[in-house]
Amino acid sequence: TSGGCANRFTIKRTWTFSDQCGNTSSIYQTITVDDRTPPTCPDLDQNDLTSLDEIPTLAEVQALVEAGVTDNCTGPITVVADQPGEPVCINGNFSFTYTFTVSDVCGNESICSVTYSGTCGADYCTLTQGGWGNPGGKYPWNNAAGKLGTQDIINALVGTYGTGGKLIIGDPGCASSITIDASCITTLLPAGGSAGPLNPTGHKLANGGNSCKPYGTDKKYVNKDGSLKNVLIGQTVALQLNIWYSQEMFGTDLSAVVLSNACFAVASGLPSGVNTVQDLLDAANLILGGCQTYSKSQIGAVNETIDNINNYYHECNQPSCGPLPKAGPEAGLKVVDVVKFKTRTYPNPASTFVKVDLTELEPGDVIIQMFDALGRFVKEYKFNTVENQETILDIPARLQDGMYFLRIKTDHQMETVPIVISKNNFGRS
Repeated sequence: TSGGCANRFTIKRTWTFSDQCGNTSSIYQTITVDDRTPPTCPDLDQNDLTSLDEIPTLAEVQALVEAGVTDNCTGPITVVADQPGEPVCINGNFSFTYTFTVSDVCGNESICSVTYSGTCGADYCTLTQGGWGNPGGKYPWNNAAGKLGTQDIINALVGTYGTGGKLIIGDPGCASSITIDASCITTLLPAGGSAGPLNPTGHKLANGGNSCKPYGTDKKYVNKDGSLKNVLIGQTVALQLNIWYSQEMFGTDLSAVVLSNACFAVASGLPSGVNTVQDLLDAANLILGGCQTYSKSQIGAVNETIDNINNYYHECNQPSCGPLPKAGPEAGLKVVDVVKFKTRTYPNPASTFVKVDLTELEPGDVIIQMFDALGRFVKEYKFNTVENQETILDIPARLQDGMYFLRIKTDHQMETVPIVISKNNFGRS
């Protein structure tokens, strides 16, 4: 008896037995085949791409899904693609998801998603603190010659982006700061010596009135050439200039780069909460300002990571991105002793909602936290899950287009996945 499809039916058999005297008896056998199991999706995600151009087309991915999907019963499998949006590069990172509805001959369905993520073509421009301290240097600039002198670049950047035409390091609201005129930067850099808070404490000036000598000529704090004996001063000044330099040269926001997705090396031991380049700059200024106490290892990690950034894009060089760095146990990128799990989000890019596959989560209470690309908290979702469940998260209407992150965690499991929000979600062929 047919049950409506090839793998859903009932067979009834009667078995009759007789002996030599003609005595008979019968038994009845019923075989029921009822296919309720959906097809199994292949795992095709890739998270190590280095360009949007490496994302396969919809047709190519559909062919991979069709070749890799499996089912518990025989019969054809139908794969129908959802029309995706366009992949978006957000400050050097992207995440793009194709979604397919896969069904067998009995109508059992699975949602298969394939996510491609990695780094992309955001260009940045930096100089080392030695470069910024070289008054005779000529470096890339957006002019007819393609280059400009160090002091002219500093004047343009500090004049455009500085505070009242000044560059301030440390924290005027804490124990120490230095307010630096653009004309003094090449005198104070490159700084050397140990990294640490500004010393002596107080709020100092470096300008023409004091010949760019915030600490006078005290050899304890100043080298013979006028440069300062605190390497963190030089690295912090350089990083602030480099954030402005990247903005001026390419219109890119170096401060928004998420350290966990960066190509430059990130030192282990960063203070808690340091997730982006801006967080790193803020931490350096808190250290210099004496705003709170940091360990020597944390100060060293901040100085080392800033140095890596200042060197990585030197003179607007765009090196190919190698393996992503690992964050250490004290890093602001929280390391939790829990088990990771696989999950998928779709559609990606998303507009008003995003679906999260939680089939590998253990049953229990789940917290999903959304953060923006700067690591700032956006929204928290709490609920109780059961096995083989997906959940739909509404996307706040106030959010701007861009890269966001979902941190999914239970008592024993945690994973962070990127999503792209695009309110204008056009098709991709």
